[in-house]
Amino acid sequence: MTDKPMLILIAGPYRSGTDGDPQAMVSNLARLEAAAWPVFATGHLPVIGEWIALPVLRSADVGPTDPLAD
Repeated sequence: MTDKPMLILIAGPYRSGTDGDPQAMVSNLARLEAAAWPVFATGHLPVIGEWIALPVLRSADVGPTDPLAD
């Protein structure tokens, strides 16, 4: 165990099983984000890959179902 804060990756399905349904992806991201506070509350920094990927995709004017996202 360490007393140093860690960067904790929260992983789970985002696009998987959604058939490209945007609302299903929003729901999946909400579930991932629900895990962020408990991680932060223990003194660590939660990170979800989509927090990085989605803004990058938006800056390329594409969405999460675009082939660029693969």
